[in-house]
Amino acid sequence: MRARWEDAERFLEATAELDLRAEGQVRPSLVAFDGEQLLFVAWPRPFDEGRYHAPLVELLALAAPLGADRLAAALPGRAWSFADPIPPVVDGVGDLRQRVLAIESVDAHRHPARRESIVRPFDLLDGEVRWHEPLRPGPSESWIGRALETAATTLRRRMRGSQHHVAVDQATRCLDLGHELAFSQPVAERLLLQAVARRQR
Repeated sequence: MRARWEDAERFLEATAELDLRAEGQVRPSLVAFDGEQLLFVAWPRPFDEGRYHAPLVELLALAAPLGADRLAAALPGRAWSFADPIPPVVDGVGDLRQRVLAIESVDAHRHPARRESIVRPFDLLDGEVRWHEPLRPGPSESWIGRALETAATTLRRRMRGSQHHVAVDQATRCLDLGHELAFSQPVAERLLLQAVARRQR
Protein backbone atom coordinates (compact mmCIF):
# COMPACT_ATOMS: atom_id res chain seq x y z
CA MET A 1 0.00 0.00 0.00
CA ARG A 2 1.23 3.44 -0.84
CA ALA A 3 1.01 5.42 2.36
CA ARG A 4 -1.63 7.88 1.21
CA TRP A 5 -4.97 8.51 2.80
CA GLU A 6 -6.66 8.85 -0.58
CA ASP A 7 -5.72 5.22 -1.29
CA ALA A 8 -7.26 3.87 1.93
CA GLU A 9 -10.58 2.84 0.38
CA ARG A 10 -8.91 1.02 -2.51
CA PHE A 11 -6.52 -0.70 -0.11
CA LEU A 12 -9.35 -1.98 2.09
CA GLU A 13 -11.16 -3.31 -0.98
CA ALA A 14 -7.98 -4.98 -2.28
CA THR A 15 -7.37 -6.58 1.12
CA ALA A 16 -10.96 -7.86 1.18
CA GLU A 17 -10.55 -9.30 -2.31
CA LEU A 18 -7.43 -11.21 -1.27
CA ASP A 19 -9.36 -12.67 1.68
CA LEU A 20 -12.28 -13.65 -0.56
CA ARG A 21 -10.07 -15.41 -3.08
CA ALA A 22 -8.19 -17.27 -0.37
CA GLU A 23 -10.92 -18.11 2.15
CA GLY A 24 -14.24 -16.98 0.70
CA GLN A 25 -14.75 -14.63 3.65
CA VAL A 26 -13.68 -11.07 4.48
CA ARG A 27 -11.71 -10.23 7.60
CA PRO A 28 -12.55 -6.84 9.14
CA SER A 29 -9.70 -4.34 8.83
CA LEU A 30 -8.71 -0.86 9.97
CA VAL A 31 -6.22 1.72 8.72
CA ALA A 32 -4.97 4.66 10.79
CA PHE A 33 -3.23 7.79 9.53
CA ASP A 34 -1.79 10.92 11.09
CA GLY A 35 -2.30 13.37 8.24
CA GLU A 36 -0.59 11.71 5.27
CA GLN A 37 1.56 9.43 7.43
CA LEU A 38 0.35 5.85 7.66
CA LEU A 39 0.47 4.69 11.28
CA PHE A 40 -0.74 1.10 11.05
CA VAL A 41 -3.01 -1.42 9.39
CA ALA A 42 -4.90 -3.76 11.70
CA TRP A 43 -7.00 -6.88 11.46
CA PRO A 44 -9.09 -7.21 14.63
CA ARG A 45 -8.97 -10.27 16.83
CA PRO A 46 -11.69 -12.88 16.23
CA PHE A 47 -15.12 -12.01 17.62
CA ASP A 48 -18.63 -13.45 17.55
CA GLU A 49 -20.97 -12.16 14.85
CA GLY A 50 -22.06 -8.62 15.62
CA ARG A 51 -19.78 -8.28 18.65
CA TYR A 52 -17.23 -5.98 17.05
CA HIS A 53 -17.46 -3.20 19.64
CA ALA A 54 -14.73 -4.32 22.06
CA PRO A 55 -12.15 -5.27 19.38
CA LEU A 56 -12.63 -1.95 17.61
CA VAL A 57 -12.36 0.04 20.85
CA GLU A 58 -9.10 -1.76 21.65
CA LEU A 59 -7.61 -0.69 18.32
CA LEU A 60 -8.92 2.87 18.59
CA ALA A 61 -7.29 3.07 22.03
CA LEU A 62 -4.02 2.46 20.18
CA ALA A 63 -4.74 4.85 17.33
CA ALA A 64 -5.54 7.85 19.55
CA PRO A 65 -2.21 8.13 21.45
CA LEU A 66 -0.34 7.63 18.16
CA GLY A 67 -2.07 10.76 16.87
CA ALA A 68 -4.45 9.24 14.32
CA ASP A 69 -6.72 11.86 12.78
CA ARG A 70 -7.80 9.78 9.80
CA LEU A 71 -9.36 6.35 10.26
CA ALA A 72 -11.15 3.87 8.02
CA ALA A 73 -12.68 0.53 8.97
CA ALA A 74 -14.04 -2.17 6.65
CA LEU A 75 -16.42 -4.93 7.70
CA PRO A 76 -18.30 -7.57 5.71
CA GLY A 77 -22.07 -7.50 5.73
CA ARG A 78 -25.32 -8.32 3.98
CA ALA A 79 -27.83 -5.92 2.44
CA TRP A 80 -31.36 -6.13 1.12
CA SER A 81 -34.06 -3.77 -0.05
CA PHE A 82 -35.92 -1.70 2.53
CA ALA A 83 -39.01 -2.51 0.45
CA ASP A 84 -38.78 -6.08 1.73
CA PRO A 85 -39.55 -6.12 5.48
CA ILE A 86 -38.34 -9.70 5.83
CA PRO A 87 -34.67 -10.51 5.13
CA PRO A 88 -34.44 -13.15 2.37
CA VAL A 89 -32.89 -15.92 4.46
CA VAL A 90 -34.38 -19.27 3.50
CA ASP A 91 -34.03 -22.54 5.41
CA GLY A 92 -32.31 -25.11 3.27
CA VAL A 93 -31.24 -22.48 0.75
CA GLY A 94 -29.22 -20.01 2.76
CA ASP A 95 -28.78 -16.27 3.02
CA LEU A 96 -29.89 -14.65 -0.24
CA ARG A 97 -29.07 -11.11 0.82
CA GLN A 98 -26.46 -9.22 -1.20
CA ARG A 99 -22.94 -9.52 0.16
CA VAL A 100 -21.30 -6.14 0.76
CA LEU A 101 -18.16 -4.56 2.13
CA ALA A 102 -19.11 -1.68 4.42
CA ILE A 103 -16.46 1.01 4.88
CA GLU A 104 -16.76 3.70 7.53
CA SER A 105 -14.20 6.51 7.56
CA VAL A 106 -13.49 9.79 9.28
CA ASP A 107 -11.13 12.55 8.18
CA ALA A 108 -10.42 14.88 11.10
CA HIS A 109 -7.18 16.23 9.63
CA ARG A 110 -9.09 19.39 8.77
CA HIS A 111 -11.90 21.04 10.69
CA PRO A 112 -14.69 20.10 10.78
CA ALA A 113 -14.25 16.34 10.76
CA ARG A 114 -15.74 14.63 7.71
CA ARG A 115 -17.35 11.23 8.07
CA GLU A 116 -18.28 8.97 5.16
CA SER A 117 -20.00 5.63 4.67
CA ILE A 118 -19.51 3.41 1.64
CA VAL A 119 -21.35 0.19 0.82
CA ARG A 120 -19.65 -1.86 -1.89
CA PRO A 121 -21.72 -4.82 -3.13
CA PHE A 122 -19.86 -7.82 -4.50
CA ASP A 123 -20.34 -11.36 -5.72
CA LEU A 124 -17.93 -14.26 -5.38
CA LEU A 125 -18.27 -16.70 -8.28
CA ASP A 126 -15.87 -19.59 -8.80
CA GLY A 127 -13.21 -17.88 -6.72
CA GLU A 128 -13.44 -14.60 -8.63
CA VAL A 129 -14.67 -11.39 -7.05
CA ARG A 130 -17.01 -9.13 -8.98
CA TRP A 131 -17.42 -5.67 -7.48
CA HIS A 132 -20.50 -3.56 -8.14
CA GLU A 133 -20.80 0.22 -8.08
CA PRO A 134 -20.39 1.60 -4.56
CA LEU A 135 -23.23 3.26 -2.73
CA ARG A 136 -22.28 6.46 -0.92
CA PRO A 137 -25.21 7.42 1.31
CA GLY A 138 -23.16 9.98 3.22
CA PRO A 139 -22.29 9.85 6.92
CA SER A 140 -24.28 7.15 8.63
CA GLU A 141 -25.46 7.17 12.21
CA SER A 142 -23.77 3.85 12.90
CA TRP A 143 -21.92 3.17 16.12
CA ILE A 144 -18.74 2.47 14.14
CA GLY A 145 -18.78 5.84 12.39
CA ARG A 146 -19.32 7.69 15.66
CA ALA A 147 -16.58 5.68 17.39
CA LEU A 148 -14.08 6.49 14.63
CA GLU A 149 -14.94 10.19 14.83
CA THR A 150 -14.61 10.25 18.62
CA ALA A 151 -11.20 8.56 18.44
CA ALA A 152 -9.92 10.93 15.74
CA THR A 153 -11.12 14.06 17.51
CA THR A 154 -11.86 13.99 21.24
CA LEU A 155 -9.60 11.09 22.26
CA ARG A 156 -6.77 12.22 19.99
CA ARG A 157 -6.76 15.70 21.51
CA ARG A 158 -6.83 14.32 25.04
CA MET A 159 -4.11 11.73 24.50
CA ARG A 160 -1.75 13.40 22.05
CA GLY A 161 1.46 14.29 23.82
CA SER A 162 0.64 11.94 26.68
CA GLN A 163 3.32 9.75 28.12
CA HIS A 164 4.70 7.47 25.45
CA HIS A 165 4.06 4.35 27.50
CA VAL A 166 0.33 4.60 26.68
CA ALA A 167 0.90 3.65 23.04
CA VAL A 168 3.51 1.02 23.91
CA ASP A 169 1.25 -0.61 26.50
CA GLN A 170 -1.78 -0.60 24.21
CA ALA A 171 0.18 -2.00 21.27
CA THR A 172 1.39 -4.83 23.50
CA ARG A 173 -2.13 -5.44 24.78
CA CYS A 174 -3.58 -5.54 21.26
CA LEU A 175 -1.01 -8.10 20.15
CA ASP A 176 -1.59 -10.21 23.27
CA LEU A 177 -5.35 -10.17 22.60
CA GLY A 178 -4.84 -11.52 19.08
CA HIS A 179 -5.08 -8.44 16.86
CA GLU A 180 -2.84 -8.48 13.80
CA LEU A 181 -0.92 -5.21 13.45
CA ALA A 182 1.31 -3.94 10.66
CA PHE A 183 3.01 -0.72 11.73
CA SER A 184 4.64 1.71 9.36
CA GLN A 185 8.41 1.76 9.79
CA PRO A 186 8.53 5.16 11.57
CA VAL A 187 5.88 4.06 14.08
CA ALA A 188 7.52 0.67 14.66
CA GLU A 189 10.85 2.36 15.33
CA ARG A 190 9.23 4.90 17.65
CA LEU A 191 7.46 2.21 19.68
CA LEU A 192 10.63 0.15 19.90
CA LEU A 193 12.68 3.11 21.11
CA GLN A 194 10.04 3.96 23.70
CA ALA A 195 9.94 0.37 24.94
CA VAL A 196 13.74 0.23 25.22
CA ALA A 197 13.84 3.58 27.02
CA ARG A 198 11.34 2.32 29.58
CA ARG A 199 13.41 -0.78 30.29
CA GLN A 200 16.50 1.34 30.89
CA ARG A 201 14.87 3.46 33.57
